[in-house]
Amino acid sequence: VDDLEIYERAGLSRYRMASELIKKHTGNDASEGLIRSVVERVKELHTEFRDLELSKGVPELVTMLKGRGIRLGLVTGATGVSDLAARAPALEELFSHFDVIVTGEDTKDGKATAEPYRRALMALGGSIDGVYAVEDSPVGIQSATAAGLTCFAIRGKSPLSEAELAKAGATRVFGGLSELRRHLRWVDVNLKMEE
Repeated sequence: VDDLEIYERAGLSRYRMASELIKKHTGNDASEGLIRSVVERVKELHTEFRDLELSKGVPELVTMLKGRGIRLGLVTGATGVSDLAARAPALEELFSHFDVIVTGEDTKDGKATAEPYRRALMALGGSIDGVYAVEDSPVGIQSATAAGLTCFAIRGKSPLSEAELAKAGATRVFGGLSELRRHLRWVDVNLKMEE
């Protein structure tokens, strides 16, 4: 399994990702037992992570948006978010800025369906007006756009090209979060000038 295969499926439930990758590499559907054992091993590996780092620009973007009074939702295919936050103080601090967090444990179907984003939208008041999603994988982009949201993609360290993220449905692709932050500042300044 290589990085590209993971990025292409980022956001899927561990169960679905394991099932797809086993089928891709063996040509056969995996047994329930094999899928569950792979999922359990992945959970074990995740609990061994100690030095979790936030992606460059995440705290600054969240601080900027919260400073403008914008309500934030976090939609993630990850499970065990509370365990992650307990082991990484930077994540615990970051999570405290979100008005709603929807994880892979909170939904039946997860990403790439609209369900996770619809759940977050309902918790934030139900309207999609003025709501944008920021994603970094095709599965996440498909989930956001299925819920009717405009979705910006962040390429970051992804092996996926800008064209691949755009093809998944992203309205615009940014190289990183700092580029998105500059764009949002530009929009903010230009909107104020029009008023």
